[in-house]
Amino acid sequence: VVRRLRETQGAAPAGAPAAAATASRPLVGAGRQLRILSARNLKIMAQDRFGLALMLALAPIIGLMDFMWGHDLFDAEAGDPNKIITMLFMQGLISILVGAMASVREIVKEVDIYKRERAINLNLTSYILSKIWVGVTLSVYQAIVLLLFLFLFALSGSPVSAGAYVQMLITIFLGTLSGYIMGLCISAAAPNQNVALLLVIVVLVPQFLFAGA
Repeated sequence: VVRRLRETQGAAPAGAPAAAATASRPLVGAGRQLRILSARNLKIMAQDRFGLALMLALAPIIGLMDFMWGHDLFDAEAGDPNKIITMLFMQGLISILVGAMASVREIVKEVDIYKRERAINLNLTSYILSKIWVGVTLSVYQAIVLLLFLFLFALSGSPVSAGAYVQMLITIFLGTLSGYIMGLCISAAAPNQNVALLLVIVVLVPQFLFAGA
């Protein structure tokens, strides 16, 4: 910062304020801002190894619990239609919750940085897209892992068609992405990280209660 200030002041005419030289410099385009913000997000995620490991391990840990459904859900005699409906409802619920928890701190934790950069020249679309593409990537990963464990523990012996698996994969992906975007909205509205976590409960729990399997 000091070096750039000196260069700017040195390039300005004698007696001219440094702000005039700064204003004459070309602004950074939205595409380049997106690349810079994305690279910064990846660097921050890589530095927070525990948080990254927990985020990636969440889907396998939850997926391991699918053993509770058993392999006879679709059996003509021992199957239980109500249990099948509950299983599918829980998959949707889990996907939304996982997505929301992954993003609920994304904006509120860097709100001071955001305000400073926004005051200079931060492009809002670039900032949002730098968060969204991470959510899309995470949603694809979560959907594949959750469906894989569901297949291994509950659906491997069921008469479910390939098309049905594709539909389930798309549904879980959309659920996770929807939860991720809702988490970003909550993060943008929350005054601090602790309140953001509480708002997740306030926003999502009523939806779960009134949705009904």
